[in-house]
Amino acid sequence: MTVNRRIYKHTSFGIVGGGIALTLAVIGMISLDSEQRIVVFPIVAIVAVTVTLVAVLWKRDNEPPYFDVGVFCVIVTALYLCYPLLQFLLSGLVWTELSDSRLAAYNPAVADFARVAWWGALYLFSLSLTYAIVRKNPAAIFTAKLESPTKSTIIAIVLLYVSMLVYVQAIQFVYGVDLNPTYSSEGAMVANLPLLVQQITGKIVGIGIVLQCALILLLVSRTDEPAWRWTLRVWAISQVVVVVVVLGGRSGAVFFLVAWLLAHQRLRLPLRPLTVFVISATIVAGALLYGFARGIGETDTIQSALSASNEFQGMYGTAFNLMTLRDSGELPSIPWSMYFADILRLLPQQLLPFDKVDPSDWYLELIGARGTGVGFMFGVISEAVVGLGAIEMVLRGAILGFLFGTIHNWYSRNTSKFWPTLFYLWLCIWSYYTYRASTFYLLGHIVFMFLPAYVLVRIFSAIINGSRSQLPVHAGTERT
Repeated sequence: MTVNRRIYKHTSFGIVGGGIALTLAVIGMISLDSEQRIVVFPIVAIVAVTVTLVAVLWKRDNEPPYFDVGVFCVIVTALYLCYPLLQFLLSGLVWTELSDSRLAAYNPAVADFARVAWWGALYLFSLSLTYAIVRKNPAAIFTAKLESPTKSTIIAIVLLYVSMLVYVQAIQFVYGVDLNPTYSSEGAMVANLPLLVQQITGKIVGIGIVLQCALILLLVSRTDEPAWRWTLRVWAISQVVVVVVVLGGRSGAVFFLVAWLLAHQRLRLPLRPLTVFVISATIVAGALLYGFARGIGETDTIQSALSASNEFQGMYGTAFNLMTLRDSGELPSIPWSMYFADILRLLPQQLLPFDKVDPSDWYLELIGARGTGVGFMFGVISEAVVGLGAIEMVLRGAILGFLFGTIHNWYSRNTSKFWPTLFYLWLCIWSYYTYRASTFYLLGHIVFMFLPAYVLVRIFSAIINGSRSQLPVHAGTERT
């Protein structure tokens, strides 16, 4: 592959920025002991890779790359990789009764635990490098005006979103389940729904998220008008209040706030970098502190609270568990269909002459936890552990960087169109699943969530247009 000289020039700028961050971090590590440094070094590497990518693209675009799927994915992935390391460091490099049960049982040496992070750093480097090379065009900003969808399209989006909310409430009432359960709830969970209803409900909720993003885009584009501006603010506050009151899952509120911030940076005069950093840090800190506060009643020591298990730590636990089994030769043979799980997820089981194997279900079966109510996300590092190892981490990062770079270049040619902008915004928000679940997991989300939302809006819009065309035209008036 030929890399032009322009990329080399921008890469050198990024390397200088990353080098400065690395130097400052190394200076700060002087006071740490040898084991602490083992944990901090991968953090430094991950941060340096992230800062370098942002610096390269910032210099190339002459603008901060706010509305950028690759940058967003790298930053969120870096958070997933660094947070368990920071937890481990702040808890005094110990595991407690509240830590991930697998890590507490293994009680791994510091260097062994850090190996998981180094695999993640390798993946992030491959992803960032490939994305920087493939991504040719600058991130879209407010000067690229967004065409407003037709009135019938807007009405269809609103009606479908309201219908989704009504459906969710009806399912909760009829089946006595809680689709936004508390983490301490003993009530019926979504898994208790009949299988078909469970599958349909999951897809409808996913379609609702697409429609919610569409409404956020529409409201942000109209925030010059006080009524729409306050509608958006009240909606955002209600999202946060509901989560805090019921102590339920925080994803919905975080998705909403992130979508609002991204939409603002795309459609309005961008906020200053420092302001964006403070807002982003507040959202992240609020989500993390919420999780911390939610489980604080389970511990009476700060050390236990700091080491408490969460989805970030749980992904390290899965990867470390599988690494240990692989190194000891105890890892069982992997069903061939598991390697194609993301593709097979698109096909109904009834059409296949063999059983589909979901990686998370396979892992639960492996550790004897299937059917116990326990669940773990598999994660891209675990995928590589049961695959080609570190080489696969590089390959997966490169493939994802190429795909996201290609999608970005496509969007840069369609920045004025509503649906491409909505897809790009939605993809930014869900991009973290490429680390949290699996590299191609989002294929299912696109096929079963985004595309149905698009088709439904187009159908309802056509019906609305058809209904309007049937309205009688009175004398002296003109149909519009």
